[in-house]
Amino acid sequence: MGSGKVFICSSCGERFSAMTGIGRLFPKIYEETVKKMRSGKYGDECKKFFKEHPEGAVNCEKELLICEECGVPKTEMNLSLYLPKEGAKNIPKMPFGNDFRKFTLYAEYPHKCDQCGGICNVVKSSKIKRMTCPECKGVMQEYPAGHILWD
Repeated sequence: MGSGKVFICSSCGERFSAMTGIGRLFPKIYEETVKKMRSGKYGDECKKFFKEHPEGAVNCEKELLICEECGVPKTEMNLSLYLPKEGAKNIPKMPFGNDFRKFTLYAEYPHKCDQCGGICNVVKSSKIKRMTCPECKGVMQEYPAGHILWD
């Protein structure tokens, strides 16, 4: 299940939809993402991680990311890497949501801004400090009636 919010620029009216979570295609997306990581598509660190830690996991849920330099938003898979906690039982092979309580964060994926090349951080929409319009660099605000549930 996923959810989304709509943000609108107060200057030019540009809309940005942040669709987060994961849908019914999760098993397929998870397997494809791990395969890509093992092949090096997401960088040498991810490739090395799965070679050294075959029991490791990746967070494939889509998240809202905001550049800490310019404030421009985007949505992408989280891609943080995890290891099972010592002594944890019933470790899922494809974790999501609350399943990550059985894991320890190994490394956060370094997301880069498409506009300025800065670092993008995962944020919850309730904790947004600044979101900049990718078109006019105005201020984007959450559209009150723009809550979406999908899948």
